[in-house]
Amino acid sequence: MENKKPNEKSIKNLLEVDEETVKILKSIDKRLKKFNSFNLPVAFVRGLFTGLGFVFGTTVLLAFTILVLRQFITVPVVGGWVSDIINVVERK
Repeated sequence: MENKKPNEKSIKNLLEVDEETVKILKSIDKRLKKFNSFNLPVAFVRGLFTGLGFVFGTTVLLAFTILVLRQFITVPVVGGWVSDIINVVERK
């Protein structure tokens, strides 16, 4: 088997970048920097709304769960357990 060495000229050709490619890459970099500076406030506001939505959704879900659990207080076996859960939730 022959051990092939890469041709030095072909390696130099691969590393050469023409001026048009450099201009395109600089333009892309400039656009990305502009986009990232705009993206920070948008991400902050999105995070605020996500947090508020999480809190509001959790509140509604817990209220609905307690409403449903109150229907089971009169059940003999489960009633005491459900009553304890509701008391713990209402204390906090």
